[in-house]
Amino acid sequence: MNWRPEFPHVGRAAAVVAVGMMLVMVLCLAIVGVVIGGGSMLFGAGQSCTSGTSTSANGAAAAQPTASAAGRATIPADYLHAYQQAGQKYGVPWVVLAGIGEVETNQGRTSLPGVHSGANAFGAAGPMQIGIGGASGNNWGGAPVHPASEQVTGFATDGNGDGIASVYEPADAIAGAAKYLVAHGVQSNVSGAIFAYNHLTSYVQSVLHWAAVYANGGFSVSAAGSSGAVTAAQCLAVGGSGGSGQTPNQAVATVIAFARSQIGKPYLWGGTGPDAFDCSGLMMMAYRSVGINIPRTSEEQWTWGPRVAPGHEQPGDLVFFAGSDGTTTSPGHVAMVIGHGMMVEAYATGFAIRIASYGTPSSPAGDQNPVGFTRPWVHSGVVLTGGGEPRASGSAGRTGPASGSPLAPQGTNCAPSPHACGFPDATNTGPRAGTALRSVPSQVSSGPGWSWSNGEVEISGAGTVFAGFAVEGTVDVTAANVTVRDDTITATGDSFGVAIRHASGTTIQDCDISSPSAGAGRLMVGIKDIYGDASGTKVIGNNIWHTSTGVQMGGGLIQGNYIHDPGMTGDDHLNGTTSNGSTTALVIRHNTVFNSHDQTDAISLFEDFGTEGNVLITDNLVAGGGYTIYGGQNSGGPQAFNIRITDNRFATLYFPKGGYWGPVAAFDPSGPGNQWSGNVWDGTGQPVSS
Repeated sequence: MNWRPEFPHVGRAAAVVAVGMMLVMVLCLAIVGVVIGGGSMLFGAGQSCTSGTSTSANGAAAAQPTASAAGRATIPADYLHAYQQAGQKYGVPWVVLAGIGEVETNQGRTSLPGVHSGANAFGAAGPMQIGIGGASGNNWGGAPVHPASEQVTGFATDGNGDGIASVYEPADAIAGAAKYLVAHGVQSNVSGAIFAYNHLTSYVQSVLHWAAVYANGGFSVSAAGSSGAVTAAQCLAVGGSGGSGQTPNQAVATVIAFARSQIGKPYLWGGTGPDAFDCSGLMMMAYRSVGINIPRTSEEQWTWGPRVAPGHEQPGDLVFFAGSDGTTTSPGHVAMVIGHGMMVEAYATGFAIRIASYGTPSSPAGDQNPVGFTRPWVHSGVVLTGGGEPRASGSAGRTGPASGSPLAPQGTNCAPSPHACGFPDATNTGPRAGTALRSVPSQVSSGPGWSWSNGEVEISGAGTVFAGFAVEGTVDVTAANVTVRDDTITATGDSFGVAIRHASGTTIQDCDISSPSAGAGRLMVGIKDIYGDASGTKVIGNNIWHTSTGVQMGGGLIQGNYIHDPGMTGDDHLNGTTSNGSTTALVIRHNTVFNSHDQTDAISLFEDFGTEGNVLITDNLVAGGGYTIYGGQNSGGPQAFNIRITDNRFATLYFPKGGYWGPVAAFDPSGPGNQWSGNVWDGTGQPVSS
């Protein structure tokens, strides 16, 4: 029941047809699992774990997940206790409640209206954002704060036994949310109940992602599938044989949690996330989540090893099959063992990522005869520390955060060769190998959903995929759900590489974007949300260079990009990425951002046009600028909130202090929800102070 403007929720006023559609979807979810969001994203309807999961008399699951290290470290103690208590009492996986609490209000840390008092614009309130009136309806029941003895219709609950049912009290709100999920069938259909809480597929995925982070050993709801697929709700080691069900260490548990959090997403050949994966891409990104850098393809992963004897495989091992495009000596399909003959796999086009069995006659076609197994985390280039976290040795891997834990000292410089440490650079960003580019406009000047005119490509058709072009000029996106992919865009004149104009759902991926005009008296932006109103923008895997600003947007996802070598004239302000005042959720993750000049930054949050809030800057390799990161707090301006700067590597590539003046400025660690943790110097692994 998250009532932020970007999410359509239960009880929000809507057209009659839309309400009817939502009711149909909720009913379908409650019955058997339904395609939500299109494609093949089916969520399983039930629990088929046959190894130890039971149900108590009141319907509550007898066994609840234990908390992971990340859960214990990041969830406030009172919230963790309330989640676990409500989970046990009402038969709701407590990690799902914790996932909702994270997505809704950052475990009550946000200072947005309605969380600690009153209600937001849609009538929702409290840390679990339950409706108390207005467009949301009164799902709480009665007044927001009332005696527990008062009879009301709704989910109001006195969770802490103080005689008061308060939507603002964490224990009460969490118990109320648990009752809501029970009423919507959580005990038989976890994903359907989450979807009832908020009618958005991405919301379900976000909640399940955090549930996997908070559960020791991971948590997921598998995709409903055909032969051999398991429609399990929340167990790591489901029935069957074949290897151990014991997770060997916390690093491997995190790897499995990453893979399981992708369940339900579509298969895409060549995909490495975050929205779709192929088989080896999923394995690579799962191990990269803990800093272990394994090869890209199944064939290379098989060769990389090391091998494990059949019958001795453990959770986290890779299992290989000949596949439709491989052989027993060069296998074309790979999946991840999760225990007792089960695995997580990105199977094939048309199948969502799922849990399936392997090595039995009833396993899916192609998964019945494994070629063999490997164990990446014991590769000679990877060393596990005493806590079971990965530490790089030589060039085989890089140290990275595991479930939010700080980076361990590496002792080597990633900045001179970022890809050797698993970071983006020119070798692994931009158009994918083998892409044949057609020149615009000399070879082609129009296509489905787009046309060329006066130095600009305008993409005006909703859902257009603009891929495989070489453009000299600007790409203007003016329609929803456009994908710009595998293109080379050379901006000229006073222009932009990609300009997003009143358009939502834009994805810009695997492009090379530059501007020869930058630094010649012109301020050029590689990618810009022109009017600041775009939502759902994703900037992934691009090589952005010789621009005055690499990416300028206030919300969305900036991930896996190489932003470098800006062009500067005089006292230009140079920014790798910049936001100019926004409280829309913005994630800047796993980028390499280098600014060789002493102006202005690698990553900046400014309050030029409003308050900065709800930003996560994590796992980036950054260097240069006046200050390398600006943290959103202008002198005398409104207090920036929920700014989390975590697990980044600051390089002294250009200046001894990271930036000319230092690594960070304009960050207020005392601001509500603000966090500075795990940030280290690239060369030494020593902490960077805020």
